[in-house]
Amino acid sequence: MRTPHYDWIGHHALGRPQAPALTDITRNRSYTYSALDRRIACAAAMLAAGGISRGMRVAVLAQNCSDLYELMFACGRVGALFIPLNWRLTVAELSYIFANAEPALLLHDADNAEAAAQLVAGKDVALVLMGGGDDTPYERALAAAEPFRNPVALYHDDVQVLMYTSGTTGFPKGAMLTYAMAFWNAINLGVPIGIGAETRFLSVMPFFHTAGINLFGNPVFHAGGHVLMMRAFDPGATLAALGDPALGITHFFGGPAVYLFMAQHPDFAATDLSALRI
Repeated sequence: MRTPHYDWIGHHALGRPQAPALTDITRNRSYTYSALDRRIACAAAMLAAGGISRGMRVAVLAQNCSDLYELMFACGRVGALFIPLNWRLTVAELSYIFANAEPALLLHDADNAEAAAQLVAGKDVALVLMGGGDDTPYERALAAAEPFRNPVALYHDDVQVLMYTSGTTGFPKGAMLTYAMAFWNAINLGVPIGIGAETRFLSVMPFFHTAGINLFGNPVFHAGGHVLMMRAFDPGATLAALGDPALGITHFFGGPAVYLFMAQHPDFAATDLSALRI
């Protein structure tokens, strides 16, 4: 018997609808679990209206923003695979990944509009601008959509994210990250480091890397905590957020370079990091 996957956001939207779920610090947007659940449902309706269905691929080329989590969970509701593309790559490098992944839809932010247009040139792939203000096609589509009410049944062996490797020793390969991987990562990582409903996690790692999604975003959503994200890592801005008592950040993850740059920043010594648990 296949193990079913359960919708974490929908679960918390029912049980704790007014609990804070997701904050985009850069764009000054914040959503409760109820509001996030509705936006995901509207994004799923947008995908379905565009012909996206089970097994199809949806790619995104954008720096960190709250839209990315919405899209990832919306893909799950229609059964599509979510593909976050590395915006640091050249168009030539992205072209191989794009051809290999065969997405039916590409969403992008304004900074990556030119690269996105080049990737879909001559292909039957729709483009949607996202990651901006309320007047982007993405926001207009969500505002006009009726929430998607019939999510497909998902199982642990279904693929949630298709994430491409760097291709250091050959062509990039699409790593198939399943719902089981996301679930067991949430349990095996979340329990030892004390992730719970009171967790306030600051996310600065890029979404095209597994750390941007799973360290610790997915575990925090699984537990019903609060994910706060920044568009990109900046040592000064990150220190300011970590030391801001109004944000009350309890958990943070960074690669070695992240900690090196923060430690070298002139604000490091004076930043109060006492609220951090991990």
